[in-house]
Amino acid sequence: MSLEEKVGGWIDRARQYISTKPEDMVAYLRDRKLKTYFQNLPEEERRERESLLTRYVGESVQKYDSDLHGTRKLISKSTMAAAVVNDIYSLISKAPFANFSAVSYVLFGAKTLFELPAMRRYLKKSHDWYGAALWALMKPVNYILPIIGPMIESGSFDRMVKRRVMYEAQNRFLEHIGAYSEKVKARKALKTPIRELLSPGFTSNEELPAYASA
Repeated sequence: MSLEEKVGGWIDRARQYISTKPEDMVAYLRDRKLKTYFQNLPEEERRERESLLTRYVGESVQKYDSDLHGTRKLISKSTMAAAVVNDIYSLISKAPFANFSAVSYVLFGAKTLFELPAMRRYLKKSHDWYGAALWALMKPVNYILPIIGPMIESGSFDRMVKRRVMYEAQNRFLEHIGAYSEKVKARKALKTPIRELLSPGFTSNEELPAYASA
């Protein structure tokens, strides 16, 4: 594979990961997370599975449509765009670091305050406590990083929702074909004694049904 092809592949994967378009989510799940379930299959069965995954992603996107769009997204993008411009201006003009930080903190704070009601509605719908915790924990890191921090923070809420969309679609797909979903794996891990999980030779005693494996 040439360098140009490798770079093109990296760009495509990055676009699929960042994008909130349903077709990019389907491609990311199909080519990355669920890759083994699309390999070594007859073409007709592969198309059926892709159609099934597309339907599940579409239904998840519809469920969280209000969380992915609307006024909240517009304000998040606008405040962080202003923060990026402010950071660049501060660095070019060699303004005191304290002044640079004050403006950035105001913009970050405004974005966070506006997102809190949206987060409350999202949690009520999804119960995604892990995603919310990660969203909150990354904010202090993004606060202290000039230019890069606001760029990362700009889409943090959208990425959290997108991960949930793909998580739910992935679970439904795996459950439909008879494979273990992430929820089932998590329950099994919680029921397994820690000494067994830490054992070098530990493997699950249960196997996937033949029709679920690639």
